[in-house]
Amino acid sequence: MASKPIMLYTVGTPNGRKVSVFLEELKAAYGLEYEFKKINFSQNEQKEDWMNPNGRIPVIVDRARDNFAVFETGAILQYLQQYYDKEGRFGFDPQSKDASEVVQWMFWANAGLGPMMGQAGHFKNAAPEPIPYAQKRYVDESKRLLGVLELRLKDHQYLVGGKYSIADINAYTWVGAHKFVGIESLEEFPGVKAWFERIESREASGVTGTAERPAYRAPDPLLNNPQAVHPLHTPSQRTLYLLYFVPGLPKEDIPLPPPSRAKHARPALPRASAQTILEIKRLRALDPDRYTCSVLASKFNVTRGFVQAIAALKKSQRRAKRKEQELVAETARAKWSEKKTTLMLIKAKRRELW
Repeated sequence: MASKPIMLYTVGTPNGRKVSVFLEELKAAYGLEYEFKKINFSQNEQKEDWMNPNGRIPVIVDRARDNFAVFETGAILQYLQQYYDKEGRFGFDPQSKDASEVVQWMFWANAGLGPMMGQAGHFKNAAPEPIPYAQKRYVDESKRLLGVLELRLKDHQYLVGGKYSIADINAYTWVGAHKFVGIESLEEFPGVKAWFERIESREASGVTGTAERPAYRAPDPLLNNPQAVHPLHTPSQRTLYLLYFVPGLPKEDIPLPPPSRAKHARPALPRASAQTILEIKRLRALDPDRYTCSVLASKFNVTRGFVQAIAALKKSQRRAKRKEQELVAETARAKWSEKKTTLMLIKAKRRELW
């Protein structure tokens, strides 16, 4: 058996940091050793066959249990708590109500808080063109979910049972990304803010700090690791990552990648000649229904986003296409309504005959 039982494949995103933080907590509590590999998104390493079949991070491989692989953050946290939290410091008796509440809050975060804040961050920072409706929808939904968290935490120190558990870790990293998704402050949610600061500083938790063991703040093991290629290559992206995904780090301490790593930088757009760009624009304008972004991306060996960026449809074309889609949908609804009416008449006739 390998000296370090857990192998972690991850990146320092909110989802990736959940498992990193918990493994550091287990290391501090029980001496659990683990290794990790930072996945390079620019090379689509997370899509490889040996990784998560869903093509996402993080993933762990438990070498102590026949190289058993676990994916999905909630499942990983529960697995590690079940098999490596020997004294139950971060969980509860499986037969207790608290154990059920842990599962409830983890499902809530993984089905609501994480996806909504992730979408808010995407439409605010990564969408090829601003979509005000999408930005407002996901930011508002993120605020609503923070309000749900506030209802729970305004009179509770932690989410479940009065102690720091995997339910808190599961939500903590996404709350730490609030600025990145467009929520500048947690002042509107004082209970959440106090809870977040309590976890961040590890004070009075009763789990990671005792008289025998001083309060411990789990570091991010992915931070400042010279052995790994960071997924965010440009200085501006790196700065945003450290500001919003590593809570509590002083701004003056934020390092930028050294010039020697410039070789890893990705070009802003896929390589394409001026002639190729003109041809893409011509075909897209000629027949947008036939030459979709996907078709053109495959034909010219570029990304779909690149085609969208250089050959976006005009407003009038988008409006016409939307009307055409609405007409198709209306026709389908009319056919279904007619079919349903006919079936009802047939059933009524059968009842009369019977």
